[in-house]
Amino acid sequence: MEDYDKLLERLARCTRSPRGRFSSEAGWPLLEKKIRPGRKAWTLWRCVGSCAAIILLVIGGWLLRESIGGENWQEIHTEASTRRVELPDKSIVVLNRYSTLSYPQGLAKADKREVRLQGGAYFEVSKSAEHPFRVQAGEVQVQVLGTHFEVEAYPQDTLVSTFLMEGKVEVSTPQGEVCLSPRERAIYHTGRKDLRTYADKASDEVDWMSGELRFDREPMREVARQLSHAFHTDIRIENDSLADYRIRARFTHEEELEEIFGLLQKIVPFDYTYQNNQIILTRR
Repeated sequence: MEDYDKLLERLARCTRSPRGRFSSEAGWPLLEKKIRPGRKAWTLWRCVGSCAAIILLVIGGWLLRESIGGENWQEIHTEASTRRVELPDKSIVVLNRYSTLSYPQGLAKADKREVRLQGGAYFEVSKSAEHPFRVQAGEVQVQVLGTHFEVEAYPQDTLVSTFLMEGKVEVSTPQGEVCLSPRERAIYHTGRKDLRTYADKASDEVDWMSGELRFDREPMREVARQLSHAFHTDIRIENDSLADYRIRARFTHEEELEEIFGLLQKIVPFDYTYQNNQIILTRR
């Protein structure tokens, strides 16, 4: 009787049911009628087990609701142009072309401000020591208190890049974490599960924010990667010698992809063809 009363008490708390409807005095005689002679102990434990299962289902359903439907997320997607966004906590995000940013509606009041990124974005995070800001980009998480930084995490890339312009950030991956100082870049290779950092003194600004693509002796594979993102087109290089060819060039957002290829062909001996929704670059 005592155990049965305690179980009812727990069930009432979990389900927020009025306690007055259920009591051992009212419920025990009903339970005894269901127990046949000679099998009372066994049937009692089956009833107790059923009640316990109900309690677990109620608790599990509540937890599932809290984890899935407890917070509404906003999603911002860009197409062929960049977009400047002010988040509810007053942080500024500039999304690169063909990128997606997701954030909870209650971002400003959350203990831990977290956003999710697919693609490229520049962040100016409002300072709040009590509410750290996190960017989740696949396997990589970037945590800051207040700073300016850039993250590139396109789904089709094998690299996730974080470049710090001002302040301090911590970049975490399954293989460990690193702290960046201004003018440093962290590169995580999703295939090799490799995280490296290096000084990037050449990056004085985020070029794509001003509508430019600038390359200072960058290998052709990097040029192709950035052009792929800028024009939302899959560009492949068939020859290693062409992929390693270093380029120094600057292009504006007003130039079309074929115009850029035409300019590059004046300094790099290559041809390009369209095959199965891809652009294939081959060395002449």
